[in-house]
Amino acid sequence: MPEVGAVVLRKRFLESPLIGQGQNSGSMGAAGQVLFAPLDVPWPVIIDRIGYVIGATATGDVRLAIYREGPALNTPEGGALVVESAAVAQPGTNRLQVLEVEETLLTPGRYWIAMQTDGSGGTYINYNAVSGWGGYYYIRPAGFGAFDDPCIVGGTMGPLPIGVVRVAENLPAGSLHS
Repeated sequence: MPEVGAVVLRKRFLESPLIGQGQNSGSMGAAGQVLFAPLDVPWPVIIDRIGYVIGATATGDVRLAIYREGPALNTPEGGALVVESAAVAQPGTNRLQVLEVEETLLTPGRYWIAMQTDGSGGTYINYNAVSGWGGYYYIRPAGFGAFDDPCIVGGTMGPLPIGVVRVAENLPAGSLHS
């Protein structure tokens, strides 16, 4: 059991740092286009789901992944692939979709949620552009499929997809040993 005053998030979601900045709808783009959004992890957690918010149109399959921060600050470029989901059909519109992943330890730091679809036409809910925050994208030459490792970035983009991870278990401070 966590100490008194510790934050308990078991079976709760950690969200990208821009939640509440206002939202719009964005297009998924071409098959194999990967969109990235930052995720800050404040303490050690084990996750078991990755999610995003589907917009007004849902078409085809989606894959989600988590990358570590790249060698340069505030970019996933060069970051290691941590975990990825299988391809799953989008189940409906205007809702949160969460995809199961293998239980994975995330230690404190910056990560990047990656989202990829198998075709254009679908939409996702994104953050309004926020000064000082940029998103990234990459179009896989092989099209829709397994995520690249390490992360490749093709360019920057404006509004960021809303991304979340579900916390399966919090770890007490000091429980990680080197």
